[in-house]
Amino acid sequence: MIALALLAGACGSDDTADPGVEDTAPEDASGGDSTGEEQPTTEAAEGEVAAPDVSDVDWATVDLATIDWENVELSQVDFSAVEDNPSLPGLDEATIALIQSRLAAAASGGGGGGGEGTLTVGGVEITLGPGRCLLREQPAAAGGGVIELTGQASGTNAAGDPVVVDFTRFSEDSDFAGDDVSLTIGDPFSDDSTMYLGSEPIGTVSLDGTVLSATDYLVRSGDGSSELVISFAISC
Repeated sequence: MIALALLAGACGSDDTADPGVEDTAPEDASGGDSTGEEQPTTEAAEGEVAAPDVSDVDWATVDLATIDWENVELSQVDFSAVEDNPSLPGLDEATIALIQSRLAAAASGGGGGGGEGTLTVGGVEITLGPGRCLLREQPAAAGGGVIELTGQASGTNAAGDPVVVDFTRFSEDSDFAGDDVSLTIGDPFSDDSTMYLGSEPIGTVSLDGTVLSATDYLVRSGDGSSELVISFAISC
């Protein structure tokens, strides 16, 4: 389950793709190409820098210094895998600051294709920026079957911490069948961030038009020491 990746592909419907980004979703950390070679770029409008296509990168092992962080489409980055990448400590401060500034811009609502969404945690509602979604089937990196739906949106809580809710639906014939949700609270590059995970039967998360939503969805921290009941609506 990805954490801070802003999912690649269509934003708003399954026929509308982000400009300059191939219509594909990010791979799990277990799959993809980790060669670290220069990635191909997608076409951009005249005067714009094309976003490199990193949809096949293995974010757990790729040399992060080879990534064009200024122009890479954040929807194709698996930040949960980046956190454990051995090359992360080697990034210079300027690169880290660039990544964090782009994440902050995304968390404040920039870069999405839908309207505002909401996330409710402990009775407190947080406004989410436009969602990044792919509302049609795509190949799964592992486990067989397909990924039927994906969506993610981010915002900032009252404490000023970035929050990201991420949803993936794995098909019935997948080893991971179900509606999986993750909630990440805090800076993904900090040891203080916390990820909560949940998996429920297919259909727990509903799709109404271009809005993905769930009510009273239970997520638990990775070590199982705490749990939260959340509700969310991601506007794709």
